[in-house]
Amino acid sequence: MNDQSLNKQLQIILKDDFGITDIQDYKRVPLGMMCNNFSFISSGKKYFLKQYRRREGISLYDVKASEALFSENGFPVILPELNKEGEGTFKIKDDWWSLFPFIDGSSPTADTLNPNILAYMGKMLASIHEISTRKIDYPFKKMPFWNTGAFLKQVQKVEEAASKMVLTDVEAMSLLTLTIQKDYVEKNRPQPDHFFVRRESLLHGDFIYQNVFIENDKIIYLYDFERTGLGPRAFELARSLFLNCFDDGWNEKNYEFARILLCAYQTIYPIKKAELLKGAQMYVADFMHTSWMETKVIIEKSKLHSRLVEPAHKRVKHFVEGVDSIIDTIFVD
Repeated sequence: MNDQSLNKQLQIILKDDFGITDIQDYKRVPLGMMCNNFSFISSGKKYFLKQYRRREGISLYDVKASEALFSENGFPVILPELNKEGEGTFKIKDDWWSLFPFIDGSSPTADTLNPNILAYMGKMLASIHEISTRKIDYPFKKMPFWNTGAFLKQVQKVEEAASKMVLTDVEAMSLLTLTIQKDYVEKNRPQPDHFFVRRESLLHGDFIYQNVFIENDKIIYLYDFERTGLGPRAFELARSLFLNCFDDGWNEKNYEFARILLCAYQTIYPIKKAELLKGAQMYVADFMHTSWMETKVIIEKSKLHSRLVEPAHKRVKHFVEGVDSIIDTIFVD
C-alpha cells in the first residue's frame, strides 16, 4: 500500500471511529526501526499514530493486555485512545494500529545515560518482573525465540544480494557481522530449551533506554510493549544490561554502568549469578540469530539503521569471546 492510499484510509478511520475530522500538520514521525508512525494535531491536541510490526508468535491482544496490566500496577505507561467501540486498536489490511496522545518527552542517548538513570531503570525492570510473582488472570503467551532454519535462509538472501553490489564500508562491516553470527550458529546450533525450560515471568520485551522518556533522571513514561510475553527474567535482564550499558563501547565506564543497573535490580528482585549467566548465554544465542539489521542496511539501503552497525559488530565480537567473564566482572555479591 502506498503512502497516499494509507494516509487516506487512516484519515477515514480517524473520522468514522474516533470522531476526529480537523486534522492538521499530518506527517510521518522518524521513530521506530521497523514500522510506520505518524503525528497530527486536531482541535489543539497532538496525536501519535503507531503501526505495529508483524511478528510471528506475538499477539496484539497480549500487547494491549500488558499495557493495561502495567498501568494498573502503577507503571507510567502511555495508553491508547479508545474508538467509539471502546477499543484501542484498529486494522488496515494486515496491519494493526493504535492512536495515542502525543507525548512531548525525550529519551536519553548513549552519551547522556548516567548512573542515576541506569539505577532507576534497574529498579523499574525488577518491578516489572516482580509482578509475575503475583496472580495474573490474563493468559499471556510465551514469547518466541529464534528459528535457526529461518535465520540461515535470510542470511543466504543477504549474502546473495551483497554479492551483486559494491559495498560501502558500513555495508561491508554489516556483512562481516552477519558472517560471524552465521559461523556461531552453524557451530553451536543452540536451541531455546537448552537454557531454560520454564518461562514464567511477564517481560516488557524491549526494555532499553530508547523506549523510556526521562525527566530529572527519572522515567516518566515507558512504552513499546510489542515484544511482551512470558519468558525467563534472566534473559531480559541480560539483554537490558548489554543493550543499555554497552551501546557506546566496552570500556570500564560501561562495565560500571552495568554493575549499577544490576545492583539496582537486585534491591527489588534478587537474582543469582548462575541464573543471570544462563540468561546472558541465551541472549547471545538469540542475538546471533538476528538478521534484520543487515537486511535493512544491505538489501534495503536504510541510512537510519546504519548507525546500529558498529555497536552490533562490537557486541558480536565480544559475544564470540564468551559472556562468562563479562558476568563475572559485573556481578557483585
